[in-house]
Amino acid sequence: AGGTAQHVGNAITAVTDAFTIRLLKLAEDKLGPPPVPYAWVAGGSQARMEQSSHSDQDNGLIISNDMKPEDDHYFEALARYVCDGLNACGYIYCPGNVMAINPEWRQTQKVWEGYFNKWIQTPEPMALMLSSVFFDLRMVHGEDALLSEIRKKMLKQSRENGIFLAFMTGNALKHRPPLGFFRGFVLIRDGEHANTFDLKLGALMPITELARVYALSVGCDDVNTVNRLRHSAAANALSREGAANLIDALEFIGTLRIRHQAQQI
Repeated sequence: AGGTAQHVGNAITAVTDAFTIRLLKLAEDKLGPPPVPYAWVAGGSQARMEQSSHSDQDNGLIISNDMKPEDDHYFEALARYVCDGLNACGYIYCPGNVMAINPEWRQTQKVWEGYFNKWIQTPEPMALMLSSVFFDLRMVHGEDALLSEIRKKMLKQSRENGIFLAFMTGNALKHRPPLGFFRGFVLIRDGEHANTFDLKLGALMPITELARVYALSVGCDDVNTVNRLRHSAAANALSREGAANLIDALEFIGTLRIRHQAQQI
């Protein structure tokens, strides 16, 4: 209908959020009220409001520090109900198991704070990979303060840690556009996707990764890529022209990808 890639991403993500919230309410109807407050958080493209068709699920649970060990039975059942429900709705299970059904991502606020502290202070390869997922968290349902308090501490730590930001920058630069020496496209050579290239991996991800680094360097708490670039330009982390070019590229490539997916459907 002539909508921008950003509009489409917002619309599709709103549907995903609605499914998730409905499943959480159905789970609470079945299991009873939660023993302590919790926050259901989304990661990845859902968090950034940039979903397109056939997304998998990335989510987690941040639970109040008042949680008792026996309370995990409730939250495990809640997570199972919601993740199974999302899968039944077409949001396939995360191949990397970044979901609330994984006990590692169903923890108290204090444990989550420890995760972020460790990733920032010790930026080894696994920490950088996890950072690219969890530094984009967004609240979907529950107690907002559980995430906002973590984010406030995380942004302060990351902004002040130049070594961590340097490692994050190096990690972002690993995702390079599929362009050869003479600026021609470098295509996949064999397999079912021979003679094509991956728009998400080779074109959108480099922009998303760079926007995240810029945002962390200026303490921006927004996780949407366009908003991160605008905020970073306003804080002089990059030029306004550079931010505008990246936003234009994101929109153009995102639109190409969405049109291609629509043709495939």
